[in-house]
Amino acid sequence: MNGHIDTTGKIIILPKFKAIQYFSEGVAAAREGGYYGYIDSTGSWAIAPLYDYATLFAEGSAVVFKKGKPFYINHKGEIPFIVDNVTTPTHFKNGLAKIEIGKHIHIIDEEKKPDYIYQKTFGLMNKSEHQSCSILAQTKLFSKWHHESL
Repeated sequence: MNGHIDTTGKIIILPKFKAIQYFSEGVAAAREGGYYGYIDSTGSWAIAPLYDYATLFAEGSAVVFKKGKPFYINHKGEIPFIVDNVTTPTHFKNGLAKIEIGKHIHIIDEEKKPDYIYQKTFGLMNKSEHQSCSILAQTKLFSKWHHESL
């Protein structure tokens, strides 16, 4: 079982959780009874354990998973917006978050509207011919297109 201690070693949250993450924005994701929720600094549930997995809060939202589907929640446990078919979401940073929908990477902003910015194209390496593997990427950030070959 897992809990938290302070910098002096004093137990501040009893080790009663199957898993527990670090605190961010006043709460920590914790697992109990097979599900994740968020606890406050006293170890009480701030957001009930309803999720298959939960991540840290950043800029007022966190990514949680339920039945394999990721979505964002706020500090009240509400779903403030839904972006369909997201496979890989990230935390918000400086008002933006990266999400992956299929082979396309999008950026969502504080208005939560996906803006297509990036498409991945992968070359394959043939070992018998000793060809190099290339990754081509087109990225549109802040209205500028950028092309890379790695």
